[in-house]
Amino acid sequence: MTDTTDFFDLKSPRALFHLLTQVEKRFGEKKNKRVEELLLLVFGFTHLREWIAPSYSPKNEPHTPEEQFYCEIFELPEFDILRQL
Repeated sequence: MTDTTDFFDLKSPRALFHLLTQVEKRFGEKKNKRVEELLLLVFGFTHLREWIAPSYSPKNEPHTPEEQFYCEIFELPEFDILRQL
């Protein structure tokens, strides 16, 4: 996994997404899964949505690509499971 300082040095949604895709790749490749990586994926992907479209509600019409992305993932049953966690 990443060092704590690396995680807190993330300055953009793109950097967080890059970190999460690296963790997801490792998580998928290993037979023995680490709880820490699973939690990072759950919390990270949920937070990423909030980071790219802050204060946006999916009840409203999307006006930016970020808001459109928010709406699209908000409709996924898998994302609803993440949100409920």
